[in-house]
Amino acid sequence: MDVTIIGCGYVGLVTGVCLASLGHTVRGVEKDQRKLKTLQSGHCHIFEPGLQDLLNETLANGSISFTDNVKEAVKDAEVVFLCVGTPPKPDGTVDMSFLESAGKEVCDALSELKNDWLVTIIVKSTVPAGTNRKLYNFLKQQVPNAYYAVVSNPEFLKEGTAVQDCLNPDRIVVGGESPEAFRMMRRMYDPLVKREENFMTMNWESAELTKYAANSMLAARISFMNELTILCEYYGADIEDIRKGMGSDTRIGPAFLRAGCGYGGSCFPKDVAAMEHISKQAGYDNLFVRAIQTINENQKKRFAQKIADKLGRPIEGATIAVWGLAFKADTDDIRESASIDVIRMLVEKGAKVRAHDYKGAENMRAYLKDIADKIDWVADPVTAAAGADAIALCTDWPQYTTQPFRKIAATMNSPIIFDGRNCLHRDVMRENGFQYYPMGRPPVEKELRLKQRN
Repeated sequence: MDVTIIGCGYVGLVTGVCLASLGHTVRGVEKDQRKLKTLQSGHCHIFEPGLQDLLNETLANGSISFTDNVKEAVKDAEVVFLCVGTPPKPDGTVDMSFLESAGKEVCDALSELKNDWLVTIIVKSTVPAGTNRKLYNFLKQQVPNAYYAVVSNPEFLKEGTAVQDCLNPDRIVVGGESPEAFRMMRRMYDPLVKREENFMTMNWESAELTKYAANSMLAARISFMNELTILCEYYGADIEDIRKGMGSDTRIGPAFLRAGCGYGGSCFPKDVAAMEHISKQAGYDNLFVRAIQTINENQKKRFAQKIADKLGRPIEGATIAVWGLAFKADTDDIRESASIDVIRMLVEKGAKVRAHDYKGAENMRAYLKDIADKIDWVADPVTAAAGADAIALCTDWPQYTTQPFRKIAATMNSPIIFDGRNCLHRDVMRENGFQYYPMGRPPVEKELRLKQRN
């Protein structure tokens, strides 16, 4: 099939490259000239495991190309994905301007082309219930003579495994009112449909709410476990044992039950906040999603406060090595990362921060430019820890588990690690002389010999 992708950001690029790898002819439209030149030169402007290799393959065989010309890109299109941003406004509503602008530009081009086949416009962006219907009505008013249908097709990609998720989806959700568009979508996704019941059609509003409901539920699972860490630390229980005990119940399952110092990313915080807002629009106060947000904010504060309380010396003037800036491993995405709030809180308490991440440092440096003078950006975790009063681990990069901890302990002012992701081994920490504080697990505590500063 002939596929056009409007917006080659994270979702658009992954979707386009994966569809091209299935044999579809894909044209990506990107208006940002820096990103466009990067893609045309054969390079990804985002980090995602496996994506660069797939881009190389699809560019080499000619199944994908990139342009900034919408009319040229949709000339032969059967389906057009809208993957533009839908950022939240200050009042919590969604800014529809980018989506409306992209949709109108596509429809204007289709109207001029006067093609005699139906073009299915696919809204991949995450939008509140009622958005696709409003968009369809808006486009009908603006461009009444274009021949198209609008469907909602929310993405369910996890950063770090997005390529795998796209090529091996749990389900494909399509919302709309056009049977012909549903058939078009089924044909496009045919190589990915392993079981027919995994291809789900419904109305626009159901598809839109499915996305919000899924992300809110996953955020709730994480938040529940984070809330349990408080009880675990008070009573001496181990959150990992509880996770295994809960996760073995087939009614619950093991996914998204890992406790930590708070969730982040481009989806969970935004979608949970949007769920609260659309609930208010429906006339009720959604206590469930409000509690999720409160727990997440409190967990980041608790982690920063734990560092101040257990440091063994005043936090003011202390040097803290922050390991991990991306919101999770295998991505350079720092959006809503827990480390943002943790770093800000440490700096507010008077600490100096040495920051390290394997992929996200450049993005974080640009984001935290207002406190850049309080942060040293370090190229490796060992150097970050040298002379530090503690390490705060905020991202679960597997490389952090294999560091030379005995060497690191010898170079620190005080060998203390605050593990915000519970990814280090207690026995390893103890054997290498560390005081160790995980989340909701028994700590390793001993009398520390603090080195005197010169």
